[in-house]
Amino acid sequence: MVSDEWIAAAAASSLMSAAATQTWEPVRRQIAALFTHGGDRDEGSILRRLDESASDLEAISADQRDRARLRLAADWQVRIRDLLDTHPDLAGHLRDIIDELRSSEPRHWNVTAVTVHAQSVVQYGAVYGDVRVTQQTEAE
Repeated sequence: MVSDEWIAAAAASSLMSAAATQTWEPVRRQIAALFTHGGDRDEGSILRRLDESASDLEAISADQRDRARLRLAADWQVRIRDLLDTHPDLAGHLRDIIDELRSSEPRHWNVTAVTVHAQSVVQYGAVYGDVRVTQQTEAE
């Protein structure tokens, strides 16, 4: 069984990945509808908060966008986790949204090879879709 924490993380990541794409409008409405489940919250305020997140991403430079997307996804993960704590019956609906978003993501990747000669390397970023990581030694 998939945990609510995983569902919240996957939903938040998928949500912020959809910002500023053609899937944004339908997904923002689906998420807002989940938050207004049972009359707990006002749909307009949820839509405004979602749009603020999308606007924040659009307003910053491309080289800072991944970092901002991770920060915003973390914020939405907390909100979605709180929603699931109150309404655990919404987990299936969130999984459906996640599946729909992931099936619409492009499957084409640009691959960059990097050679590093150092004691340690720290790398961060966001990865969307399926990933295969391999290690190649100098002998290869």
